[in-house]
Amino acid sequence: MLRLSCHGGMCCGIKHIFGFPNYPHQVMEPELEEQPEFDDEDSRGSEVRSDLSFFTLSAPSETVEARLDRFLAYIKGERPGGIVEAVLARSCDNDWNQIAINEKRLLERGFKVVNEVQNSNSDNICRVYHLNMEYDYDPDDD
Repeated sequence: MLRLSCHGGMCCGIKHIFGFPNYPHQVMEPELEEQPEFDDEDSRGSEVRSDLSFFTLSAPSETVEARLDRFLAYIKGERPGGIVEAVLARSCDNDWNQIAINEKRLLERGFKVVNEVQNSNSDNICRVYHLNMEYDYDPDDD
């Protein structure tokens, strides 16, 4: 199940999308109920609880692509002007492969591969993607 959280730092403002499917048959995301308002810890330099969802609205059951687009639109509306990060992995025993299943979705939406490493706690291959979001800044507003 896709989730959207703060990165876990203090004030970087990076939003992290995770929980991508491991297998090709996982194509639907469950319905989401509206959550209490997110406390925006990272906007004040306070410690971030990355277990809280940054996405607080309800959502219908929908495809992985539709949920990803919903999250990206929400970020653009709520807090643009930063990095959105996603990490995909491939199991060390080739039992599952998020990269093969989901990489195209990310690249089509403008994400760029920024790093890849073998994770020391699992031996899985982890590939990191970033999407730079920009403010729609109008200099005439000054």
